[in-house]
Formats: sequence, structure tokens, C-alpha cells
Amino acid sequence: MPRIVVNDYCFNHFSPAAGVSEFLSATDTNPADALVALVQSVWKSEYDAKTQDFLIRVGTDDWAQFGSIVCGQVELTTATTLATTFATRPRALPGELPFLNTKAVDGKKTPAACADLVIYPNCMLTDNERHTVSNGLKVPVSADFHIVTILAHDRKDVQAVTTPLTAARNYANLIGMMPEGIGGNGKERESSPETFLFSLLYWRNKVMCAPAKAALCEPPVDNILFITESTAGVCEVDETVQVKAVFAPAVEGSKLPFLQFQATNRDDLNCVMGWEERPPTPAELALAHASYIGLPEGNGVKPYLPTAKEYARSIWFYARHALLPSFDRRCVLPGLLH
Repeated sequence: MPRIVVNDYCFNHFSPAAGVSEFLSATDTNPADALVALVQSVWKSEYDAKTQDFLIRVGTDDWAQFGSIVCGQVELTTATTLATTFATRPRALPGELPFLNTKAVDGKKTPAACADLVIYPNCMLTDNERHTVSNGLKVPVSADFHIVTILAHDRKDVQAVTTPLTAARNYANLIGMMPEGIGGNGKERESSPETFLFSLLYWRNKVMCAPAKAALCEPPVDNILFITESTAGVCEVDETVQVKAVFAPAVEGSKLPFLQFQATNRDDLNCVMGWEERPPTPAELALAHASYIGLPEGNGVKPYLPTAKEYARSIWFYARHALLPSFDRRCVLPGLLH
């Protein structure tokens, strides 16, 4: 049996206060030890030769003797109360950039029907990423495999879908967004255009539960707002910009809503790019891509086939820029202006 550890990035999955999927130990056993025991119980010899990250699907029967897993994912409704943050991720590497993120304040974790455990071989991690936690301290470790995260699902028929920002983070080195997106083997992590497409379609109406104690932008909470169409651009987010989450159609001609971010204390005078200059939003790319390959989500939108690099650049741009209140949702992709 190879040596398996719980990576530092996974330790928030043991905290009830974190707004993510959670592993709860069945006994007084350290939850990290219990999670490693779970992985060892379902380990297959074919995993020993893995040199890329992979998933292990586990169900309730697999984890029953070790503990339980709850799902932190919430599907949006008009009654959902959201909290928006602009910050780096927990346990960020030196030099990582802050980004916009929103979570459901009143979201409740629910028992998971199954879960995917994300496993990284040691060679895929940098020296900075090869850490675990021992006695409350972050310590470097050289293991064969690291448990990096838990993706819990409330239904058994659900496939693991990475979040758009995770897909963009894996592509970060290729678009000059170091230190993210490169493994310990010196090779860039990549995501395909299809990975971005299905990630954006899946996560367009879903968020995670908010942590019990969150450092929030002001105003701290707000209900989903449906906005009307008009003409303007975007502004860059900093600590002075108040941001709210908006669930609204993303492209003229499409009624499919996506979660987006809007600056509430800025107007057109703060515009850094008008709608004719700004990059297409991730939702615009996804809908045009869906139209190109004939998915029903793309109905009413002119087709376009984005590259993975276009997706990554767009996601990173709109992780640090907010729509102005009079944002124009006419798609700005080449040849797609209505």
C-alpha cells in the first residue's frame, strides 16, 4: 500500500464552519486518519502507477464504518441569501490573487449520496503544495499520494464537475497567472474547452454554503436580484467596491440565467472597459459554445467555438472585475453582436 496523506488543502473539509463538503469521523478518531483509512479501504493496485490527478468515487456503504460525508452545495432560488467575498482562497500560495466568490448564507449541508475524492500523486504537486497538518501545524511531507479535496453529491447519478475557477486555476500558468497552475513535475495543468463549458453550465445556478464566520464585502448579505438590459461596461474590484451576486440572463436572446457579480456603489464613470471593449463573460462563451455544438442551452445565441485559453482568461478577468449596474449583456464575441 502506498503512503497516502491528507493534503493541507483538504483540511477545511473537516470543519463544520467551512462552507464546503464535510467529512465527519464516526468515532473519536482523528478525521484525517479516518479519511486516509477510507481511501485505503477502496484503493486499487492500478492506482499505484498514476502520474496524473484522479478521482475515487465512494458511496455510503464505503464510508459507513469510517464516518459520514455531507454535501455543501446549494442550488439557487430567488429566496437564497448570498454573501460575496473578494479574497484569496484559504491556504493560498504566496503571490496568489484575490477573486470574487459568493456563497449561500442560509444554505444547509445535507447528507451526501456519494462523493468523489480528488487524489494527486506527489509528483503533481509543488514543494509549496506538499504539506499536511500535524498537531495543528502545517508540515512538509513527501507521500506517494495526497487527498486534496472532497466533492460530495446529493444524488448518485451526478458526475464530478470542477468549478469554473478551479478549471481556470489549472490553466493559470499557461496565461501568465503564476504561481498557480503548474505541478511539481514542471508541467502545466490544463483544462479542455469542454471542461470549461460543462463546468459553467453546471455551476451557473449553484453555490456552496457560506462559512459560519466569513469576511464579507459590504453590504454583507443580499438577495438575488434580476437586472434589466442596458449599455455599460465593467469596473475593477478592490476593497472599496461593494459587490452583490446577480442571477440573470447572460446573453441577449437567451433566457438562461447565470450567477454574475455586480458593483453596487459604482457607475459608468468608473468604467474601465465599455461593452464594446470588454472580454466576453464566461457565460457568454459557454452559451455560444453550447450553440456551436448543438446543445439546447445555446438556443437563441449565435455559435462560436472558444479555446480553453479564452475561457481561462475570461474567468480570471471576471473573478476580479464586476459588472456595472447598466451592464449590457449583448454578446461581444467576434461577429456575435446583435
